[in-house]
Amino acid sequence: MVFQRACVALLALGLLASAPAQTHVQTHAPAKKPAKPLTTIHRAPAAKSPPTRKAAGKKTLAKKPVVRTAAGTATVTGTVKGRVAAVTPIVAPISYASREATMAHITESLASLRVGIENPEALQPFFDQLRQREADPKAGVVRILQFGDSHTAADMFTGALRTLFQTKFGDGGAGYSYPGYPFAGYRIHGTRRAQSVGWTVAGTHFRDLGDGMLGMAGVSLSTSHAGDWISLDADATSVEVQYLVQPNGGNIEIYDGDTLLTSVSTSGETGAGHFDAQVAAGPHHFEVRTISSDPVRLFGFVTEQPAGVTYEAIGLNGAEAGLILKWNEVLQQELMSQRDVSMIVLAYGTN
Repeated sequence: MVFQRACVALLALGLLASAPAQTHVQTHAPAKKPAKPLTTIHRAPAAKSPPTRKAAGKKTLAKKPVVRTAAGTATVTGTVKGRVAAVTPIVAPISYASREATMAHITESLASLRVGIENPEALQPFFDQLRQREADPKAGVVRILQFGDSHTAADMFTGALRTLFQTKFGDGGAGYSYPGYPFAGYRIHGTRRAQSVGWTVAGTHFRDLGDGMLGMAGVSLSTSHAGDWISLDADATSVEVQYLVQPNGGNIEIYDGDTLLTSVSTSGETGAGHFDAQVAAGPHHFEVRTISSDPVRLFGFVTEQPAGVTYEAIGLNGAEAGLILKWNEVLQQELMSQRDVSMIVLAYGTN
């Protein structure tokens, strides 16, 4: 059914019609200074361990107020508060038999010669949201996520569909982006990304996915060095940074241009964490910097506008449909639930 519904989604995309969805954003003070554009981009796309080097000096945070919640803690800088949203402890993945049954059903569905849309009534809520968006341009954000292979990773079909949807129903922003530049050919039109050389990529080598804790999109970037950074340039009124909460996790600082939004500790019981902030409308240069030599693992950015449609490209070169079943589903479901998605498209088959 997953793939059949995906096919339904793909066939329906040409029928554009409108609608709202609630954003899950915590309000923060706007950036005080305008974002500075990048003049130089340093990329390190190779998914290999960083070269041996002398560890950067370990920095300690000055004592600052700490916000404590049931989910975790976050350091407060000025009037801006970081929020750590950790999931329940990681549990055992679904059974091997369940995964095999799912794959068998997908294979059978792809081999079917049936033509048409199966279960078309399932599309009604999506079209209702689009109609609401058309009737009320301030109704909120309708989010579409496309998982796929290299065509999706290069933002080819997705870029064209994003333009069509946003022209008619409003620009909701770029939505989700992988952290940094995890592999050659990755792009999201309208954004720029860069990173320092100290990061290790996981999720792009399908025969070795490590512990499978790869966030909602199957890719993570990790480092154990102070001073490493990842940046994203995008137009937005809100930003979210997704990361792994882990025992002895390191500290990070999140910037909007030259303005420090927050300092966050990623240490805690294993789960998904995310920091959310509202920012002034316009172009921004967001940056995450590590400020300790303890391990940090990033899952991605989310940048949005207050209303419109997002068509989010989540692709991996050479990916097949079964790859998604190898990611830790607890982490993925927690972060996906934060996105409040209206439609999910699976675009596989060329591999």
